[in-house]
Amino acid sequence: MKENIKIYSCSLYPAQINKKLSVEVVNLNEIQDFDFDKDLLSIVLFEWNDYQKIAKRLKTFRDKNISLICIDDDISPDNRITLLNNDIEFISHKKFVQLGSDELNQWVKHAKYKVLIIEDNQALALNEAKLLRDSKFIVEISSPDSMSNLFDIGFAPDLILLDLNKTKDSDVADCVFSLTKHYENIPVLAMSDVQRPQQNNQLKSIGVDEILARNSQVDALISKILEMIQRKITHSSHSVRESEKIYEFEIDDDSFDELSHFITANGTSDRSSVIWLKVANKVSLQQKVGFSGFNKIHKTLHVQLPDFGFKFDIKRTITDGITVLASDDMSRQQTQDYLNEVFSWVSKTYFNLHKKNITVALQAFVLTDLSHKSNKNMLINEAERLILNPKHNENIQYIAESEERKKFYLTKTKLINAIRQQSFKWLYQSILNAKNDDMELFQVMLRVISHDGSELQTLDYFNVANETGLLKILDRYTLKQALSVIQDGEEKGVKRYILINQSISDYESAKHRQEVLENIQGHNIPESRLFFQFRQDLSEDHLSVLDEISQDLKSSGIGLCISEFDGSDKSWEIAKLFNADWIRLKPFSKDSEVLHSNHPDFVGNQIKKAQSLGYKVIVPNIDSADFTAQIWNLNADFIHGNFVQSPVPDIKYIENDQ
Repeated sequence: MKENIKIYSCSLYPAQINKKLSVEVVNLNEIQDFDFDKDLLSIVLFEWNDYQKIAKRLKTFRDKNISLICIDDDISPDNRITLLNNDIEFISHKKFVQLGSDELNQWVKHAKYKVLIIEDNQALALNEAKLLRDSKFIVEISSPDSMSNLFDIGFAPDLILLDLNKTKDSDVADCVFSLTKHYENIPVLAMSDVQRPQQNNQLKSIGVDEILARNSQVDALISKILEMIQRKITHSSHSVRESEKIYEFEIDDDSFDELSHFITANGTSDRSSVIWLKVANKVSLQQKVGFSGFNKIHKTLHVQLPDFGFKFDIKRTITDGITVLASDDMSRQQTQDYLNEVFSWVSKTYFNLHKKNITVALQAFVLTDLSHKSNKNMLINEAERLILNPKHNENIQYIAESEERKKFYLTKTKLINAIRQQSFKWLYQSILNAKNDDMELFQVMLRVISHDGSELQTLDYFNVANETGLLKILDRYTLKQALSVIQDGEEKGVKRYILINQSISDYESAKHRQEVLENIQGHNIPESRLFFQFRQDLSEDHLSVLDEISQDLKSSGIGLCISEFDGSDKSWEIAKLFNADWIRLKPFSKDSEVLHSNHPDFVGNQIKKAQSLGYKVIVPNIDSADFTAQIWNLNADFIHGNFVQSPVPDIKYIENDQ
C-alpha cells in the first residue's frame, strides 16, 4: 500500500470485504474530533444508509481535506447525482472488492470529471454544458472544425460527448477517428436519434463506445457519463477481455463469464436453453417515466417474473431492459411453452409507478439445442446483434448459428486484430503502359495477415471491412505506404507512379481531405506521381460531392482512376463528375462475350469512347500472353494482372530498408 494514503471506514462492512486494503474503522459521532494525519491523503468510506449523517458533517470533511467514497450496491441515478453534487465518489461493492490502494487513489483523483462536448448545434451544446456544470463536471465545447484548438491547449477529458445531429455520417467518422487518435482510451458517448439504428451501428463500428437517445432525461445522461468514466478508471487498472472490445454492446463482466460458462458446460445437451427477455417498449417508457422510473419498472418485472414451474440456473439483468434466463433442463418446446405463459402474464400485469399503471411489452430471443452449436462467443454476439436490431418485431426469435454470420464475426475479429497489430504485407504489381515503356507504374496493395500467419483474401474481407468502417483504416495505411515508396524512389533517382485504392466515403469530409493533402504535401511528392482509385459502385451514393473531391485532389497533383467501370450510363456520369484521368474496366475473362465485336458491350468500343472523352483505360486481370496481345490490339493504354511480373525489381529492397 502507498505510504501517503490512509483509508478509514464509517462502518465495519467496507473494512472487511476488501482484503487488499488496510482500513481503519472510525466512529461517525467522533469524526469531528478525530485526529487525521495531515501528511497523508485521507479517504473515508461509508455506505449509503449513512449518507444523512455524512451530509451533516460535510464541512468537517472539507475543512480536513478528506476525500469521501460511498461503497454500496448499485444505487439510483438520483442518489448518484446527489453524491456527485457533493463531490463524493461512488463505487459498487462488486468493484470495490477488486481495488487496491493505487486504483482507489485513481477514483479520488477524478473528483472533478472533465467532459468534452463535440457539437454542431451550439445552442443545444450550451444547454448540455449547463446541465453538466450544474452537476459539478468541468466542461469544454468544440465544433468538429475547431478540435485542434483543444488539442493545442492540452485539455484532457475523462469522457467525450458527441452530439452531431446535422453533420454528414462521413464527417462524423472523421471526427471520431481524430478524437480517438488524439485521446487514446477515452470513452466516447454519442447522442443519437433512436429512429436511426443503421447510423447507431455505424457509430459503434468507428469507435463510439455507447449511444444514448437524444431525448433522454438529464438523469439518464449524467448516470451514463458517470458509469462510463468510472468503468474506464477501474478498467485502466485491469486488462480488458479482448472479446469484450468487439461486441456490439456491453454485457457486464460477471454475467458474460457466467453465461459463457453455462454454454460451455452444457454444450452437449439437447435440453439446455438460454432466453433473453427484452422490454420492447423501453424507449417509450423512458420518455414517459424517465430513466430512473424505467429502471424501477424493469427491476420490478425482473423480481415478479414467474418461473411457471421451470428451474433456472441463471436469472439476472445484464443491461437496462434485458433479463437473461438459462436452464440446463428446458427443451425447445418447453421454452415455447414457458414464453407463452410469460407473454400471457405480462399482458395482464400492470406495474405501478407514481400512481400510474404501466404496461410492458416483451420480446424473447432464444438459444437452444446447444449440442448442435459450436462457437459460444459467436452465439452470444449474434444474440446481442438481434436484440439491438429494432427491425426484429417478432415475439420470439430463435438464434441460428448461420455460417454466414459466423464467417462475418470471424472475419471482423481477424481484421480488428490485424489493424491493432499492423499485421500487413505489401504487394507491388506492375501496370504496363502501352504508350510509354519507360514509365514505372505499379499498384501498391495491402494484404492482411491473420494471427496464424495466413493471408486473408480481399474478396473474403472486403464487404465486412466496408460494412464496419474498417476499410477506411486499411486504406489509410496503404496511402502511408505509397508515400514512403515514392519518397524512396526520389532518393534513388527513380520516378515511380503509384496507384492505390481509397474509400470514397473517407473523402466526403472537406476537413479530412485537407488533412490528407497537407500530409501529402509534407512528403514533397512530385505532381502526378500518385493516383487514387475509387470504386464506381461505392461512388454512386456520393454523386453530390464527386466534383468537389476531384477539384481538391487534382489541385494537389493527385490523379484519379475509377475502378469496376461497367460502361453503364451511371459509370460515364461518375467519370465526368470526377474528371477522371483513368478508368479501370470491370474484370472479364479472355473467353468473355464482351471481346466479340458484335456484342453491345464490346470492350473495344468502350476503350474508344473513353479515349475520345480524354480518359486512359486500364484493363485488369490479364493472365496470359495471348490475352495481353488481344488487349493491346484493342488499343488499351494499360494492362494489369497476374501475367505481369510482380513485384517491380527495385521495389523488393524497400521492404528490407524500412
